Amino acid sequence: MLADVAGITARYEKAGSGPAVLALHGWGANLETISPIVQCLAQSHTIFTLDLPGFGQTAQPGAAWGEFDYADWVVNFLDVVGCSCVDLVGHSFGGSVAIVLAARYPHRVHRLVLVNSAGIRAPKTWPHHLRVRVFKTMRVLLQLIPIPSWRHKAKDVLYAVFGSTDYRAAGAMRASFVRVVNEDLRGLLPRIQAPSLVIWGENDQDVPASHGQIMAQEIPNAQLHVLAGAGHYSYLDRLPQFCRLVREFLTQDSSRAVQAEGVDIAPDCRRHRQMEKSL
Repeated sequence: MLADVAGITARYEKAGSGPAVLALHGWGANLETISPIVQCLAQSHTIFTLDLPGFGQTAQPGAAWGEFDYADWVVNFLDVVGCSCVDLVGHSFGGSVAIVLAARYPHRVHRLVLVNSAGIRAPKTWPHHLRVRVFKTMRVLLQLIPIPSWRHKAKDVLYAVFGSTDYRAAGAMRASFVRVVNEDLRGLLPRIQAPSLVIWGENDQDVPASHGQIMAQEIPNAQLHVLAGAGHYSYLDRLPQFCRLVREFLTQDSSRAVQAEGVDIAPDCRRHRQMEKSL
């Protein structure tokens, strides 16, 4: 399905019935990559997935976006599909967007599930700072090459040598990628009010498990589960265990119902909607 969300044509899918869940994919991915999460939850929930701007079949943003821009856009998406309050599941980059959304819009998030989530910036070592300085210097010197074709080839070599795999693959999204990896969301964690489940892969080589421990410690009402032997896509590596954990967490309060195209709103979400109307 397609929808206009704040001027961007977005692709999204809806499955199942019941309380509303929104699942957000990681960087460089799309809604298909989190289809196993849909299969886990569609029997008991209305679950929405979407291609975030710049990924899949959703148009790119008109400027370089960070997590705050993506979170604001996701709120617009929730308005378009008629969800005032949802359970939120985010993997990797989608988790960092979910952190911002839960911290800035607490009345829109009933429960939060972070899966191998990005959002904490690791301390930079002196070799990293040296590498960045050399890269920037070389990038300036490339402008002195008089022949454009040679200059472009030299630039490709420079990115191949100094750029990470994700940076090289980002293409037109490189400016957004730089913004995202340089934003540190740790200060937002204590502001999250939603009960939270943090799931991590023990052998994650992209985002260390220590970041999951930090999130579980600094989010006020959070629990951590580390899946043995799993990597960055822990929900794929340990799907049965992942599904059991998430289902149990999202059904702990079986009395609540969240608005999703005709489904009643939970008391806590209804209270927040009344507060919004009074502003």
